[in-house]
This record gives sequence, structure tokens and C-alpha cells, in this order.
Amino acid sequence: MTPTAVPTVLVVDGGYELAEGGRWFDGRYVYVDILSGRLVELRDDAGTAAPRQLAELDAPLGAVAPVDDRPDAWIAAAGTGIALLTADGPPQWLATLRTAPRSPAP
Repeated sequence: MTPTAVPTVLVVDGGYELAEGGRWFDGRYVYVDILSGRLVELRDDAGTAAPRQLAELDAPLGAVAPVDDRPDAWIAAAGTGIALLTADGPPQWLATLRTAPRSPAP
């Protein structure tokens, strides 16, 4: 079998720490940069590969999902909690993990 060269195209050249979780949604490719806490999109109709930052948190951003009937709103697993991200304000924390004091082992 002869190896075949496959052309590759660099779509986004950015300073990402750990970009993951990409998904197509509403004509755009949305992904998170986990360690930097950023939510980023690439628009299908933009004609360029210029990413646009949708949100940035002061905590790792693990995953997002769109909120039904709320354009540009995302439910996010971030840090040790769950937050609602919107285009017009800071994150609204819906739940956070509270640590209980450790009890001695039996």
C-alpha cells in the first residue's frame, strides 16, 4: 500500500491551553478552552477563521450546552459548579460544590 498525502488546513491558530468539547450548533462551531476558562465560537458564515470569545471565567470551563429558547445562553460545568453564561453579564452560579469537614475513618 502506498501512503497518500492528505492536505491539511489549519483552521484556528490560537493560544489555547486545552481546547475541547467542540460541537456544531446553529451555524457555528462552539468549543471550550478548559484551563483558561474560555468559551469560543467559529461562525460558519464568517468567511474567515477568526474565533470569537463568548465568555471567560476565572475557573476551568469543562463543558457547555445551549439553553433552549435563550439565544446566546449556555449552561456550563465550570470550576466546582454549574453556571448560566449569557452574552450580557457575568456568570450566574446555579450550584457550587460545598465541601464538608472530613470525619475520621471508622
